[in-house]
Amino acid sequence: MGIGEEIKRWQEAECVETMERGGFKAGDRIVDFGCGIGNYTFPLSRVVRENGEVYAVDVDRYVLEKIRGRAERADIHNIRLMRPERNGRLGFKDGFVDGILIYDLIHSLDRREQVIGECRRILKNGGILSILPFHMSGSQIGGLMDAIEGLGFKLDNVQRAGGIHFEMHRYLGRGWERLKDYERGDIYNLKKVAARGMES
Repeated sequence: MGIGEEIKRWQEAECVETMERGGFKAGDRIVDFGCGIGNYTFPLSRVVRENGEVYAVDVDRYVLEKIRGRAERADIHNIRLMRPERNGRLGFKDGFVDGILIYDLIHSLDRREQVIGECRRILKNGGILSILPFHMSGSQIGGLMDAIEGLGFKLDNVQRAGGIHFEMHRYLGRGWERLKDYERGDIYNLKKVAARGMES
């Protein structure tokens, strides 16, 4: 079995289960922020089912077209493609979405606080901000979680080794590449806390 088939099997089974344990469910509207080629977009489309929506957001038009083509070939109709606005805002009204993924990206964000603030704006109260923080040490992750909680979130659950670092394929020899060789990381799921005086 080639690496492509291994990833597809992981996406359709283990990843779907991880997303569901993290709190995502059928009917949700979920943003995959910095979606890349859709390694998590497609599992989410299975989780939210036909009555939910996944918004694949990336600055790169090329990767969005890759997702479009794959979705069309697989007859998937609940994925929407988007690019962020120039000011970094996302084109959603306040409290519109149930969940947001920021996977293998948080370490490189220049305006991290602004991005988290935008996530808080578009999330419903109780909505999930899901973070997969590769390229960060244990103490850095602890500081990141403290900072996010300070911006109006509360850590709800951690899915141990639930995420895969898909950049790994760049460093592995193509002749022996296997999914088991990819780096795994913990997924941190935080819930938006209602502002004081507002219902959750």
